[in-house]
Amino acid sequence: MLAQTGQTVKAVFGLLEGTSTLGGGFYSLIQDPYGARSIMVGPLFHNGGPYEPYGNDLAYDRSTKYLFLTGGGPNPFTYKGVVYAMDVWNAYLLDSLTGPIGARRLAVKDTLLLVTRNQLPFFTAYRIRPTANGVALDSLWSPSSPYLRSVPEAIVVVGDTAFIPLTYDPNNFSPDSLILSINLRTMQVDSFAKVYPNPAELVRIGSKLYAACYGDFTVPLHISEVDIPTRNVTITNTTVISFGGFAADTGGRDTILFVDAANSLRAYDITTQQVAASAYQGIQGLGNLSLYGLLWVGDWLVTGHTNYTDTLIVVLKDRGLPFGDTTRTSIPSLRRLIYVEEDATILELAHNREASWRLVQAYPNPVMERFYLRGEGIRRVVLRDLGGRCLRTWENQTLGYEVLDVPSGVYILQVETSRGVENLRLQKL
Repeated sequence: MLAQTGQTVKAVFGLLEGTSTLGGGFYSLIQDPYGARSIMVGPLFHNGGPYEPYGNDLAYDRSTKYLFLTGGGPNPFTYKGVVYAMDVWNAYLLDSLTGPIGARRLAVKDTLLLVTRNQLPFFTAYRIRPTANGVALDSLWSPSSPYLRSVPEAIVVVGDTAFIPLTYDPNNFSPDSLILSINLRTMQVDSFAKVYPNPAELVRIGSKLYAACYGDFTVPLHISEVDIPTRNVTITNTTVISFGGFAADTGGRDTILFVDAANSLRAYDITTQQVAASAYQGIQGLGNLSLYGLLWVGDWLVTGHTNYTDTLIVVLKDRGLPFGDTTRTSIPSLRRLIYVEEDATILELAHNREASWRLVQAYPNPVMERFYLRGEGIRRVVLRDLGGRCLRTWENQTLGYEVLDVPSGVYILQVETSRGVENLRLQKL
């Protein structure tokens, strides 16, 4: 079917924490305008090796249609914190754009990629530059301020202002208590709000910011409300112990969800400043799995459940009704999730343009058991994983290429022809 004007493709992209040997993982749920959904989950590789195992964050650039990712670790000084790019609409291949800079959180503002870091400078703005092969990053500026003294654990952009909460002093890990505002036009820290200690997560609802402040994790969750125009702060003690999972609906409802210490999903009403007594829609950890990752978008509620060995990802409709998607993976923990909507006609035109100039096409794609190639002068075919590792090699075969025993996922077909080498994306169901 052809996309119509105004139709959108809806997608959820997520990073999974892995291990030092397995590396991190990637999750995608994409729904076309007609309701059909495709899911991909699996490990990430770069240059033949595993991606940094504790994926810190991801952000999407609507101009270039690229996803930006960064790796990290439980000890923020153990892993490299490289910024990578991924063309999520054509190939799930990682391309490193920076060296090891300790990147931690990401946000996109127009043509800027805003990066918080676990080391000086704690904040850097990069220009996103399209290239013939994808995108590149040009380091532009970092603000200099005595208030930039600690690790920023979140970033929210409102207009021309980036807000970052400072969580702890990297020298002694003592909790910090500031939310800084950085003016992206003047490139300066222009104000700050003092909140409850250890503001590690930040969401925006209307004209206010809400910071999840955990203190030393032995006290109840405190929610610091910051009025954006005035920077006035109101702090509420929820009286509920929490260790994370702080999310607001992008539709702007006056509710914030978080995970309590009893492994239940709880709802905080920003109007009454009260936490509901029971679990939100009855949602809690499943069996021996703990609630960990959380994304709330309209009637989509994506929950990640983990035992820190593997992960169960459940997509629900709001009101707790099954959405029909449950995915299990051997990668330990779903951590960061974002939601993306794209114009379906733009993506379809891009795919059609790509198909028109390709000399070789693979079909059926996605494939279950066997695929075929359409094209002239085909000599040799190589199946590679997203890390570039060779999984299978064939000479040209008119009877097709069997992949029955290949695990589900996305792969790269490298097809050698009499006119050169062409790379195709192949999805195995």
